[in-house]
Amino acid sequence: MNKLLKNLTFWVFLAAVFGYTLSALLGDKAWLDPSTMPVFFEIIIFIKSVFLSALKMMIAPIIFFSLLGGILNIGEFAKLRTMGKVTITYY
Repeated sequence: MNKLLKNLTFWVFLAAVFGYTLSALLGDKAWLDPSTMPVFFEIIIFIKSVFLSALKMMIAPIIFFSLLGGILNIGEFAKLRTMGKVTITYY
């Protein structure tokens, strides 16, 4: 039981079940209609869209710098040339 309480997957699953249960009990189907949407729900939708846009904005720099770091850590140019040939052949 102690091992289960330290498992992150268990806690994520438990939070998902808890969130679904709360939405089923406390949620209102009228919120899905844009004309009757409460202000709080509109704020939550706005925060969600800003957060997802920020994540999408971070994807390109993360990929670029991870590739750059990988290339710089190779060290020798001969290894880079060999890896490039294998990569081009693979693709």
